[in-house]
Amino acid sequence: MSGTTTGTAIGRHDRETAAAHWEPLVTAIAQQTHQAHGLAGLWPTAVAAVQQRLGCDRVLLYQLGPDGGRVVAEACSDQRWSLLDRVDACFETAWLDVYQAGQVRAIADVATADLPPCHASGLADLAVNASLTVPVLCASQLWGLLIAHGCGAPRPWAPADIDGLERLALQIGIALRQAELEALVATRTHELAQANQRLAAWVDEGPQSSDKPGSPAAPRDREDRSAADHRAALEPEPHNTPLEDFFDNASDLMQSVSLHDGRFLYVNRTWLTTLGYDRAELATLTVFDLIAPDCRAQCKAIFRELQSGTLHQVDRLEVTFLAKTGQRVLLEGSVNVRRETGLPMVTRAILRDVTEKRRVDQILQEQAAILRIFYESSPLVLGVVELSENDILHTFHNPATPKFFGVEAAALDHRWASEIGIPPEHIQRWLRHYRQSQQQQQPVQFIYEHELGSSHRWLSVVVAYLGLADSGRPRCSYMVQDITARKQLEVEHQRSEALQRQADQVSHELKLLESIVDIILAGYWDWDIAGGREYLSPGFKRMLGYADDELPNAPETWQQLIFPEDLGTVLACFDRHVQSHGAVPYYNEVRYRHKDGSTVWVVCSGQVIEWDAEGNPIRMIGCHFDITERKQTELDLKSANDQLQLVLQASSEGFWDWDLITGDIYFSPQWKAMLGYADHELENSLEMWKSLIFPADLTKALQLIDDYNSDRVNDFTVNQRFHHKNGTVVYVLSRAIHLKDEHGQVVRMVGSHLDMTPVVEMQQALKTSEMQLSGILNSSLDGIMAFQAVRDGQGTITDFEWLLSNPTACQIIGREAHEVLGQRLLEELPGNREEGLFDRYVQVVESGKPMQHEFYYNHDGIDCWFENIAVKLGDGFAVTFRDISAIKQSERQLQQANQLLQDRVDELDQRHSEMLILSEISDFLQACATVEEACNTIVNLVEPLFPHCAGGIFTTSASRTRLEVVATWGASLRSHSEFEPQCCWGLRRGRMHWMNGAEHPRCHHISADRAIAAALCIPMVAQGETLGLFYLSTDNPRMLSEAKQQLARTLTEQVGMVIANLNLRKTLQH
Repeated sequence: MSGTTTGTAIGRHDRETAAAHWEPLVTAIAQQTHQAHGLAGLWPTAVAAVQQRLGCDRVLLYQLGPDGGRVVAEACSDQRWSLLDRVDACFETAWLDVYQAGQVRAIADVATADLPPCHASGLADLAVNASLTVPVLCASQLWGLLIAHGCGAPRPWAPADIDGLERLALQIGIALRQAELEALVATRTHELAQANQRLAAWVDEGPQSSDKPGSPAAPRDREDRSAADHRAALEPEPHNTPLEDFFDNASDLMQSVSLHDGRFLYVNRTWLTTLGYDRAELATLTVFDLIAPDCRAQCKAIFRELQSGTLHQVDRLEVTFLAKTGQRVLLEGSVNVRRETGLPMVTRAILRDVTEKRRVDQILQEQAAILRIFYESSPLVLGVVELSENDILHTFHNPATPKFFGVEAAALDHRWASEIGIPPEHIQRWLRHYRQSQQQQQPVQFIYEHELGSSHRWLSVVVAYLGLADSGRPRCSYMVQDITARKQLEVEHQRSEALQRQADQVSHELKLLESIVDIILAGYWDWDIAGGREYLSPGFKRMLGYADDELPNAPETWQQLIFPEDLGTVLACFDRHVQSHGAVPYYNEVRYRHKDGSTVWVVCSGQVIEWDAEGNPIRMIGCHFDITERKQTELDLKSANDQLQLVLQASSEGFWDWDLITGDIYFSPQWKAMLGYADHELENSLEMWKSLIFPADLTKALQLIDDYNSDRVNDFTVNQRFHHKNGTVVYVLSRAIHLKDEHGQVVRMVGSHLDMTPVVEMQQALKTSEMQLSGILNSSLDGIMAFQAVRDGQGTITDFEWLLSNPTACQIIGREAHEVLGQRLLEELPGNREEGLFDRYVQVVESGKPMQHEFYYNHDGIDCWFENIAVKLGDGFAVTFRDISAIKQSERQLQQANQLLQDRVDELDQRHSEMLILSEISDFLQACATVEEACNTIVNLVEPLFPHCAGGIFTTSASRTRLEVVATWGASLRSHSEFEPQCCWGLRRGRMHWMNGAEHPRCHHISADRAIAAALCIPMVAQGETLGLFYLSTDNPRMLSEAKQQLARTLTEQVGMVIANLNLRKTLQH
């Protein structure tokens, strides 16, 4: 069989499993194939059997055609899935390539499969969720598809089902090929009969001397015929008769061969096409050159008999020819002889190519042999029967059938079921299923229990309707498999499953019991007394402080952990339990040693649940309950009772006990002493109590008693006032509880009186003190806060808790008191850590030294100057702080005013110094004789006026076209020493030019590659005449402030006047 694809390729699965599952169905279909007279009735039976076997929603047989395909047979679980006779043209050639190659396509879920859109849409329209498609090949050509659909939901396809469907598709392909060959044989037989008739007519009517049908008679020397003559004879003539056209176009192979030398005289077109030769090649060949070597001797013997005339014709001849390609071609037909003048001259043969038919026949024979071997050797009960109204006739059966019934084969041959002792109810059961198969036209499977003598066998039966027998009775096949062993295995498996479920249930219940025991803090144990083993639950071990793997599951474990003095008691209790056969309970309260050395009190309770025949215990289970807390409580209660007696004797509280049933009431001596009386001075009566309590409190007390005993309130606690013997007031805290009987009625009340007079007096004093403190805090203009230290596990202070904050403090921080009290300092005001205040507060708490500090705080929405004083207060501190922002603002304004005044004084001093220097410069300039001398003289005096500046004085040349430097000062002049007047913006504009970086244009006499921050050019003009230029530059623009620029302008005017005077003087001298 071919390969399999699931969307892509799936590997080969276990064929043995598939064969066992599908072999009966394949066998039944094969039988019907060989016995059926047509395929139309076979397809519904085949698809119905497949649909029942797979249990799917739809199985269909799809036949492909040139323009698509059609559903030729189907079986559906519901008629709504029917597609019978549906024609589908949505098949593309590429889709069919995988099926032509023999591939199977199994799709478990169409929604998730990678399918072409047209294919996916088509499957969706057909409501397909899962698909299994197997190709049906006929003679290696794709005939159609055998398809199984799951319409309700996706489903996986079992490998055994895929392989079984492939086997069934192969059987269908064989049936198709068989039908084709049978039709071909019938057609060829008919054509051969017609050809023989025409040939006989041609022989009777045609010229006796002709070698070729339709050729004219011409005497010719056959012995001397040349190869050219043979070629001419073999070549078709241009004008053939209708009879020649018939022979040349016949579907059978026709040949004429000379009996003289075996050369070909005539072959038709079918002969040439089948063997692959042309007429020219045959001219040089004899018939024996083309006959296969293994047939050549036989053919020569026949040829000689035909030559000699001892044999006139061969009615049936099979001979193997060798085609031009070397392929063996088996031909079947007849041979006769044409005579001339009574002598045999030419053999004429009509042959048919039966190579493919023989190959198929061989395959069919091999399969028939396999089926026969299977039929004869199969352990399955197989056979064919005919049906009557109430009985079944056995017509064919395999050897397993009589063996199953325990009779000889002859006892079954053509015997009715009732004759061989089959019970009537079994016959009716079989007839019912045979009729069902006949009605449904598909195999029917059923299982029943068959009585065979004293034994009972479970049988799995498949019956199939085959058609009507020659007798006119319905004929059916049967296949029976003895599944008794499988049924027994199923029963045993079910019993095993039931036992396993029971065991699982018991295990589950034991685990549940163990879990419940663990939940209630108990340990579970299971003691195999006979085997000397004991299971101790994890809860048992955990009770003693051990992990489950720390203690072995053995009786010696608990015997080593129990107190030695308690072990004897446990064993004695066990003996009593065993001797009474469980009537005496096994119950002990014993002590075990905990892993940490402490004592664990345990209640051990158990029961023997299994006994042997002699009454000896086999198995015992039980629980350990930890009662350590209960034992400790008992000890605590005893100790508390002893302490209570001592406390009542030494306590300052008075005690009273009132029996509501009898009306008796008891007041302790301390109760009476609390009011200044001796024990004998006051009687124990309710009237005495009423006479001493304040009337207003008496009413409240009686109402509280009624409310408490009626469960309207849950607590009896009240403050009361009593009259002291000396006339003072005694404040008492009265508390009581009541006791109820089994009916819920209050029968007794017990209470105590605690003298609260000192506490009341202290509270009154404290209240007065709090009022005074509150008045101080609320009226204080300073903020006051108190904090409690918050420490970590190492005792380090991590924060402070807010204890107090007066109104002024709350106003300053912008929060209400209830918003900060109880909160953490660093959570509410985290700026305290950033300003270092938190560390200062920690130092105050740790050292106990007070701290006074002024600081500016600009955090947490607060922007103020503060003065605070922090002092230690318990394990915390108290801090008072005052807003001094106004004071600090006044100080700042005063400092700014003082600084401004100082700046003005400094500026006046500088102006005074500059005026002195200007005055000195004026004196020197008046004393100079030439311009050069004047300029060089003032250089040393000018430089201090402009610190961190460089500069120079330029004079105009006599031609008035250039300016030349006369004097310079500073580190670098940063200007050309000579330049034209238009190179300076100051000279061109006739006024001072200030250059500050890129904000103003740079003069061209200043080097472009020199970096300067600021420069100043002031033309020296006198009496409307430009005499030169005063130039300054600096790297710091602040060095040439407006005051300095004004100073430079003043100096420039003085220098210009001096230069003008010197020039005038010089002119007057000449």
